[in-house]
Amino acid sequence: MGKRLITEAQIAEAKKAADQKLAIYRDLKAQNKAHARSQKRAVDGRRKILAGAWVLSEMQKNGDFKRLALDGLERFLTREIDRAVFPEVAAKKENGALRAN
Repeated sequence: MGKRLITEAQIAEAKKAADQKLAIYRDLKAQNKAHARSQKRAVDGRRKILAGAWVLSEMQKNGDFKRLALDGLERFLTREIDRAVFPEVAAKKENGALRAN
């Protein structure tokens, strides 16, 4: 049996198929990476919501914790729109009781 001759057309067709498979592979890999990033952001957001809910709950129950949390928020919140969510912090600024950082 003799060796079979492979034509340039067959080589070009095989390369085209390989390039298509590589493009599909790269697309799937990119989709997977984007999904992982999205999942990480979702978990991070959920953690922040739960931590915030716990802090607000503790602030209602414990006056010392509330003062500590409001002092921290006073330093942490720099934008007026964010301060407005916590009337106690906004009121401190309006009354001139805001401490210097």
